[in-house]
Amino acid sequence: MQRRLRILTKEDPDEDRTYWQSKSPAERLAAVELLRRNYYACLGYTELPRLQKVITIRKRDAATL
Repeated sequence: MQRRLRILTKEDPDEDRTYWQSKSPAERLAAVELLRRNYYACLGYTELPRLQKVITIRKRDAATL
């Protein structure tokens, strides 16, 4: 597989968005995971930290039910 590099400007965001919209959700998620792994490897982590879960409990007004 031949690698290609393209440098985009801020004036051309539609091309990037079109590319990612053409990918399946699984492919997009795999790309995010690859970026996350590369980022932590650059920081020197040998094991990936786990993602945190944040839960917020809110009370609902009776009028919104």
